[in-house]
Parts: sequence; structure tokens; C-alpha cells
Amino acid sequence: MTIFHLSKTSRQTVYLLDTNIVSEFRKKSRMNKGVQAFFSEAAKDNQQLYLSVITIGELRRVVEIVEIMSRQTSWKYGLAKLRQNIAVTSFLSPN
Repeated sequence: MTIFHLSKTSRQTVYLLDTNIVSEFRKKSRMNKGVQAFFSEAAKDNQQLYLSVITIGELRRVVEIVEIMSRQTSWKYGLAKLRQNIAVTSFLSPN
């Protein structure tokens, strides 16, 4: 678990979260118990949590990759269906 403790003032602690923590948070019920406890405690204490520009960029890249993979899967499915329809049509068509 990578959570950077940036500073501690008399009133509030500030944390910089790494990409793996944000990714873990996304898992909801399957989330690591330590990460879950950290977020629960942070929410209870109204702590400020921050993301670096690098973390935001890494998360954005993951979203882009997932979108590309999703489109490729859709294209593959569409091509498979098209091939199937062409094969059926060719089989049924009289020569």
C-alpha cells in the first residue's frame, strides 16, 4: 500500500494517494482490508486526500486502454457475426 504522508498540521493530515490505492478503491467489496480501513478512517476524520498529476495520467491511460480493448472486442464480435452470416448466405444460395 502506497500512501504518502505529506504534512501534518495541528488540525489536519494530508495524504497523496498512489495509483495502486485508487485502483484498489475501485474494487469495492473485494478491496484490500488495509485500504478499506484507511478510506474509512479518512472519511471519518474528514481528511484531505490528493492525487498527483502522474497518478491522474496513469489512471487516464488505463481508461483509454480499456476503451480500446472494448472497441476491439466489439469489432471482433461484429466480424465474427458477419463471417457467420456470409457463410450461411453462401450455403443457402443456389449456384
